[in-house]
Amino acid sequence: KELEEEKSRLKIDYTRKKDLEKTQDEIKSQMKIAIEEQTKKTREFQSRIREIEGKHAEELEYWKGEVEDHRRQIELNSTRMENQLEEANARFADLERKHDKEVKEWQLLLDADITRAIGDGSHYEDAESQENMMAIGAGSTDAEALSPI
Repeated sequence: KELEEEKSRLKIDYTRKKDLEKTQDEIKSQMKIAIEEQTKKTREFQSRIREIEGKHAEELEYWKGEVEDHRRQIELNSTRMENQLEEANARFADLERKHDKEVKEWQLLLDADITRAIGDGSHYEDAESQENMMAIGAGSTDAEALSPI
C-alpha cells in the first residue's frame, strides 16, 4: 500500500512536472514571439528614424541654401546701395561746388554792378529791373547766358 501511494505521488509529481515543462515551453514560445515582434518594431522605428533624419538633413540643406541665397542677395543689394550712395554723394558734392561757384560768380557780378551803379549814381528805377536782378541772382536761364564764365 505504501508503494502504491508512493507511485501515485510520483505520478502526480511527474504530471505536475510535465505540466510545468509545458507551461515553461509556452512561456518561452511567447517570449520568443514577443522578442521577435519587439526586434521587428525596433528595426522599423530605426528605419523610420533614419528616413526622418535623412529628410531633415535634406530640408536643413535646402534652408541653408535659401539662407545663403538671401545673404548673397542682401550683400549684392548692400553693395549696389553703397555704390548709389557714393554716386549720389559725389553728385551732391559736385552740385554743391557748382552752386558755390555760381553764387560767387553772381556775387562778383552783383558787387560789380552795385559798384558801377554807385559810381554812376544810377539806381534801379523800377520794380521790373529789380525783379530782373533777383532772377539773375537766383540762377535763371537768362542769367546763365549773362555769366562771364
